Amino acid sequence: MIDLTDDLDALRDDWGVEITFIPKVGSSVTISDAIRHDEPADLMEGRSMRRIAFELPASSLSRDPAKEDAIRDAAGTVWLVTQVKRLDEAGAWYLDVERSTRT
Repeated sequence: MIDLTDDLDALRDDWGVEITFIPKVGSSVTISDAIRHDEPADLMEGRSMRRIAFELPASSLSRDPAKEDAIRDAAGTVWLVTQVKRLDEAGAWYLDVERSTRT
């Protein structure tokens, strides 16, 4: 297994953003080194779409994240978790999200 710890720590130092992870059940957690992914998604009916995801260090959460947990970014936007992927080689969680009406 490849150890990417040093590279990932440097990446989080340079690109990390502060978010609040809001589990559906339990207490919220502030994470200062999450990485926000914002990339083009598949075209849908001729409109361009964006795919938003957050990558969180696995050590920052006391339990596994789940669908319907939420993330509040620094701008106050709340994102609902729609898909959870564990990135073992990166020691992180990759959470696909969509904008939520939850506050």
